[in-house]
This record gives sequence, structure tokens and C-alpha cells, in this order.
Amino acid sequence: MKKIKIAVIADLHFSYNKVEIAQRIGHCADTFLAQAIQSFNCSIKPDIVLLAGDLLDNSFKSKLLYKKLKEVLKSLEAPFIVIPGNHDTQQDFYEEFGKLPDYVDINGFRIIPFDDPELPGFHAVRNAKDLARLQKNASEFDGPVISLQHVPLIEAARNPCREHFTNADEIIAMIRNINGGITISGHAHAGVEGAINNDNVHSIVVPAFCETPFKYMIIDADTNLNIKIRTEQLKQSL
Repeated sequence: MKKIKIAVIADLHFSYNKVEIAQRIGHCADTFLAQAIQSFNCSIKPDIVLLAGDLLDNSFKSKLLYKKLKEVLKSLEAPFIVIPGNHDTQQDFYEEFGKLPDYVDINGFRIIPFDDPELPGFHAVRNAKDLARLQKNASEFDGPVISLQHVPLIEAARNPCREHFTNADEIIAMIRNINGGITISGHAHAGVEGAINNDNVHSIVVPAFCETPFKYMIIDADTNLNIKIRTEQLKQSL
């Protein structure tokens, strides 16, 4: 049995100017990210850090903002995976961060990142190509998988979030029928407390980092899918 510690940050909504939305402080995202990384490096020491989309709030000066975030991430001592969300500017995101890895293997888990098409209502769908990629990568790995996406991926009957995948049940069944695993998402800014477990698939939704009190999640898991989750917040701010 192997163990993994994962730190997850979602929905930075980094913006060049102040965003006129209550409690959203996206213009400070680079400073807050640097503070979180300091905690990761000094005390939490995760095996990997995941950024679950919506790095930016809008496209204004997106190239500059992505460069700033990438510069901050250079101080991170752990490996990391960054995926885009529905607010991200696709071309500028990929120019700065490069193509998503097909998968990353670490401590007995296979992490598979996705950039799923957005649907009206802020929902998503996993297309046939990525369903086949999930099937292939999970089947060729002797261990649980972690599906990383922006929109909450939870079985329809158990999903407390307004946002969802239209084919969530198909995706969850695919993961369950192979080796089981974890789904990690953001997008629903309130997040979901704990994990929603349905027969060897644990679904986790991380709260928004851009809103007070600036939360992120630490996930401890083993390859038998015993999972402990804690939500932490910045110990300091501006």
C-alpha cells in the first residue's frame, strides 16, 4: 500500500483590476498563491500540487497574468499540474503552460488531467476522445486513478452542486469498473465538505481560493482508497 499527499487550489480568478463581485479578491491571487506555496514548501510538503482551473477571471491582459502565475509557481518545491477552467483564455493558457500531460504517475496513483468542453449553464461534458483516453490510461495502470477536471464530477444522484457533467454517471462507472479512484474538481465556489463516496469512487470539490477566507484542500490517500481531507486557509493575507 502506498500513500500520497495532494494539495489542491481551485479558482484563483486572477485579474488585472479589482473584480466587482462580493468577497472575490482575484487581483491578489499571485500574492495569495505565493503565501500558499510557502506553507506547502515549509510545513505541508505535498507530493504534488494540483491547480483545478479558472486561474484567471477574464481575458484582459491574460498573457501577462499567466506569466506572473507561472513565475510564482517556480518557487514550488513539489511537482504540479495546472488545468484551465471556463474563465481561462485557452490560447494564452496553453502558450504559457504547455499541453496537459496525458497522465502523471506518483506514489501508486495515476493522475489524469482533463480540459473538458463547457456547456450552457456552466456545465461540462467529457467527449468521446477523452473518455477513450480515460479508459486506456486507467486500464493500463495497476492502481487507482485521479481524474482532475474543473467542473464537479459527481454521480448525478449524489451531486449537491448546481454545476455538473452531463455524462457524469458514465465517467464515474468507468473509473469504478477499473480500479476505482478519486475525482478532484473546483468551479463550485462553495466547494463540498469532505468527499462524496460511491462504491470505490471518491468525488472532491475544492472551494474557491479567490474568496475570503482563501481556502485550499489537502488530501491524504492510500492506494486502498482510504482518504482524509482537510480544508485549510491562508495563515496570512494582505
